[in-house]
Amino acid sequence: MSENVGRSRTDNEPERLCLQAATLIIERERAGLEIPRKLGRKQRMTDSKTESAKKLRANGIPPEM
Repeated sequence: MSENVGRSRTDNEPERLCLQAATLIIERERAGLEIPRKLGRKQRMTDSKTESAKKLRANGIPPEM
């Protein structure tokens, strides 16, 4: 018990490495999602398809996979 006195949670090396890895993953994921937006990639669903899907889900019809 006395060995943990004066140490904060971030002093734990494995925990710190996990936090760094998680931060990197989040940054890379966000960067990967920004590229298509910047390039103006076409949307998969048009606005009318989106509205139709919302109406179907509101009526209890599940999406087809």
